[in-house]
Amino acid sequence: MTKKQRGKLASRIYASYRMQLLVHLHIGHKDAVVGRAPSLADQPPKVRQLFARAANTCNEAAADPDAYVTAQFEKFVEYSRFARKNRLPQPHHLHGLGALARYVEYAHTLDDRKSRAATEDSRQVKEFWREERKLKGLTRVTRMLPSDVLTERPEEFTPAFLEHKGVWDLVEDIYDERTC
Repeated sequence: MTKKQRGKLASRIYASYRMQLLVHLHIGHKDAVVGRAPSLADQPPKVRQLFARAANTCNEAAADPDAYVTAQFEKFVEYSRFARKNRLPQPHHLHGLGALARYVEYAHTLDDRKSRAATEDSRQVKEFWREERKLKGLTRVTRMLPSDVLTERPEEFTPAFLEHKGVWDLVEDIYDERTC
């Protein structure tokens, strides 16, 4: 990816990020747009650098920028319900392994919703819910996001659960390293 391409992708991510903030903060479009909408070029260098890093992560995931940012917001809102706090992703949350895991988990959830036809036996369902409760408990104790718990402590879960969450490809090497 060239510097120019990364800049364009970072600008698209920034525009999508602003729109998601407006939606989640319940600010009407008419109220938000007073004059010219600020662009990424109007932001301080640190913010531009964070969105450039987000562009690299988005490119690594081969994701559409709008879907990538939507995934970050959806996962943070989901975690907010659990933590009983209103959490929204900040620019520094949009890059790195955690952001990639949130996107992959979100995309996998969408695919999983589409293919609910397959039924599982009761033992697999019990094991799944046991792992799900374990993830929620670790999230509460460590005060980390579930996607960060999955990427930083994959040895706590079975490969089938990690694959179900959609992060197995990201953490397979770490899992093998720590379990052998």
